[in-house]
Amino acid sequence: METNKKIIWNAVSAYFMFFICLSFLWSKNTNINDPFVKTHVKTAFTIQLWLILSLIIMSFVPEIGFSFIGYSPNTIITIILCFFFFGALGYGAYKAQHGETVTTKEVFQTTWIKRNILIQNNQLETDEETKWVLIFAHIPFIGYMLYGRHQELDKIKDIVFLNLIVTCIAVVLTLIGFTSLASIIMLTYIIWSVYQSIRLISQNELTTIDTAFIPTPEKKYIIHKALWVYTFKMLSQKKFESLQAIISRKYAAYIERERIETLRLSEKKQSAVPSFLFYIPIINILGLFFLQTQESTHIKNGIVITLFTLLIIVLFGFSSSLLLLILFPVFYGIGYHTRLWYHMPYIYNVYGIFAWTFTNIKNIFHKTKVLQNTVKSNTITIQNTVTNNVTKIKWNEIVDATQENIETQDKPSIQ
Repeated sequence: METNKKIIWNAVSAYFMFFICLSFLWSKNTNINDPFVKTHVKTAFTIQLWLILSLIIMSFVPEIGFSFIGYSPNTIITIILCFFFFGALGYGAYKAQHGETVTTKEVFQTTWIKRNILIQNNQLETDEETKWVLIFAHIPFIGYMLYGRHQELDKIKDIVFLNLIVTCIAVVLTLIGFTSLASIIMLTYIIWSVYQSIRLISQNELTTIDTAFIPTPEKKYIIHKALWVYTFKMLSQKKFESLQAIISRKYAAYIERERIETLRLSEKKQSAVPSFLFYIPIINILGLFFLQTQESTHIKNGIVITLFTLLIIVLFGFSSSLLLLILFPVFYGIGYHTRLWYHMPYIYNVYGIFAWTFTNIKNIFHKTKVLQNTVKSNTITIQNTVTNNVTKIKWNEIVDATQENIETQDKPSIQ
């Protein structure tokens, strides 16, 4: 069993770097060019190759002339293949994380479902208020808002993340036209949620699905940034740093920055508008008048949400199903509105891009104006200098002419 953390995380990353992982085989870094890493690279590459080949083959298979619940067998088979191969990649990464080697044959013979996903919680000792919070956490969108306010509650993360996954799948299926399948998925989830709510109230029991392997939106954003740094360091052959070390460093920096910024914002005055309103599209435009208050980060998050809302309305109309996507950041933002410094992952970055662009354009106009004033000032100076020189030359000519006339008059005439 492998114990070196750097080697382990290199092996894990091979499953997420499609085909790029082949470069590990020729790396001169001892933490990458390692038998443990090479074994996982070969396994990951084989699974990735089979996935791509399967998708290519299915794209050329003729459509069969019947459908099941509105979908052709080709579509259903393609979805099943994707689930199978991504499950295989997940299982390989899981084995690598635990320092174990695995071959392609072993991956295909073992299913990731063997992991103990279902967690049975018997005789939960919770008060009435907590029970109702956990029950309402099952409701799409409402659950995201409750999670932001009650993250300390046990099991709420598992409930809300299952809620999020199911809702996202249903919304995406609706957007691409698979409305019937989306309805079936949501109906199944509703039955599950009602059953769990009844058990929680009557028997103090609750069954949840283990979502510990799914990172929070903030952690996911940090992992995304860390992957860019990790890839850049490997390609540029700079000093090696494991992916886990980069993630830990960036997460610690994020927490420290939030602490400092929260203290800074707490010294500002509070806005006259309730902070949760800054996440309601269109209405939050009022927040532009309160950018110097404690709620400035929430206002910036909300403005970006409004921009996306207006963009969808302008391009696709008020009846567009794409507006469903806006509900995700709206309810998540409302859930986190009590945090003074909350940079909503990816959403706040859009504001940062706009702010950077506006600042640079403003600086360009300012420099242009300063340059124009400088040129104008220099032009005036040159004109004044030329005028003075011309005047001086003319005056000298007048003086010389006068002196010459005087000399001519004073000169005696010759008889």
